[in-house]
Amino acid sequence: MMTEEIKKDTSAAVETKEDKKTASKDSKPKQKKPNPIVKFFKKIGKFLKECKSELKKIVWASPASTLKNTIIVTIAIVIFAAFFFVCDWLFRDVVIAGLCKIPELIGLA
Repeated sequence: MMTEEIKKDTSAAVETKEDKKTASKDSKPKQKKPNPIVKFFKKIGKFLKECKSELKKIVWASPASTLKNTIIVTIAIVIFAAFFFVCDWLFRDVVIAGLCKIPELIGLA
C-alpha cells in the first residue's frame, strides 16, 4: 500500500512539473521591441566604439617621412606646372599664327 501511495505522489509530482513547464512557456511575457530612438543611439555607440578600435590599428607616418613626401610632391607640382605653361604658350603661338594665315589661304588678304 505504501508503494502505491509513493507512486501516486511521484506521478503527481511529475505531472505538476510538466504543467509548470507548459504554463511557463505560455505565460512568458512577450519581449517588447526596443524603442527606435534607443536602438538608433545604441547603433551610434557601437559604431563609435568600432571606430576607436580601428583608429588604434593605424600606423602613422613619422614627421620626417611626411616632410620628405611633402617636398617631393611640391617639386613634382612645380615641374608639371612649368611643363603645362610651356606647352600652353607654344600651342597658343602656333594657333594664333595659324589663324593669322587663314585669310591669306582663303584669298581675303
